[in-house]
Amino acid sequence: MHSDYEKPEREKLSWSEIDKRKEKGGQRKSRGSYNDGPYQSKEEKARVETKYKQKLEEMFSGVKKLPKEQKDQLSKLRDLSDRDAFGEGADRYLAAHGYPEAWEDLTDFLRHRSPVVLAEVVERLEKILAYQSDTRKGMFKKDLELIEMTTRDKDLRKKVVGILQKL
Repeated sequence: MHSDYEKPEREKLSWSEIDKRKEKGGQRKSRGSYNDGPYQSKEEKARVETKYKQKLEEMFSGVKKLPKEQKDQLSKLRDLSDRDAFGEGADRYLAAHGYPEAWEDLTDFLRHRSPVVLAEVVERLEKILAYQSDTRKGMFKKDLELIEMTTRDKDLRKKVVGILQKL
């Protein structure tokens, strides 16, 4: 008679059975390959995970979804390589919609030449900096260093230096 806390005796294997198990080697059950479950391939799994992460980020960042028209305008702005053309397009966008809330969209406006626009963008980015990844913080720091070196506006430079000292 054994108590509930004692281990029951397990089956004793003969030496030949032990050798047979060793010969079989690594034929264990796989612990879930990419072909198991709802994912068919590594690419599909990566795509699903990316969408999931984007939805989570949108949900927790407090950023509202933009209408398609605004998304398209921001996308066109992002594609402009000429800084003057970007400035004109950004001014039209700001007049129509105001400043965007998303980090990615705001960082695009760091290409603007106007110290007034840059100061506002830097201030808005500083407010949401704590919620960003280390990579984004590093990129923001490099952008600020570039603004510090190139701007002639003393107030903007002072604001940028203050943020850089905090980083």
